[in-house]
Amino acid sequence: MFLFGLVMVKWIVSVIFFFFGISFLPAQIDSAQGHYLYKPESFSPPIQALIKQFEGFPSIPMEAPDIEGKTHRIGGYRGKVTLMFFWKATPGRGDQLFQQFNAIAEKYPKKVKILSLADEPKKEVVNFLQAQPIKFPVIANAKMLSEAVYGSDLGYPRIFVIDEFGIIKLVLPEVVLSKDINLENMLALFL
Repeated sequence: MFLFGLVMVKWIVSVIFFFFGISFLPAQIDSAQGHYLYKPESFSPPIQALIKQFEGFPSIPMEAPDIEGKTHRIGGYRGKVTLMFFWKATPGRGDQLFQQFNAIAEKYPKKVKILSLADEPKKEVVNFLQAQPIKFPVIANAKMLSEAVYGSDLGYPRIFVIDEFGIIKLVLPEVVLSKDINLENMLALFL
């Protein structure tokens, strides 16, 4: 029943986007002489359409325990920017992102909440993390949430940036994160 409700919410949000044509383009932010520049990212039409389903709308509520047993709730971090990081436990893939997320978690502990969601079961995730230590919560077995609610067609890894009011402000799909990027600079407007 809960999954059906989430699917219905996503469908209603999609219909609203279709009729009102609200559009927020994802951004890439580069540093130039100490200033940050906004550069719209160009995506294929299917990726643009998927991103439009999320940006500018409230995050879809969810609640799940991390691998240490602590329960996390999207919407429960009002007042902080939440970074939802969807990934798969594939060795060598996303290592740079994990290091950058660790740095962000250390630098902005009062401003940012990072939640990472892995598709694999807890045992696989724990084994993977032995070689890749992280400093933020990891929710295992998140495949259903990832696929049904938060745009699995956007690829792995992907990031949803949720502002302090619970609104999805930016979606960074795999096509952006597969490049050599500076995540902190890219997210500078939100940190």
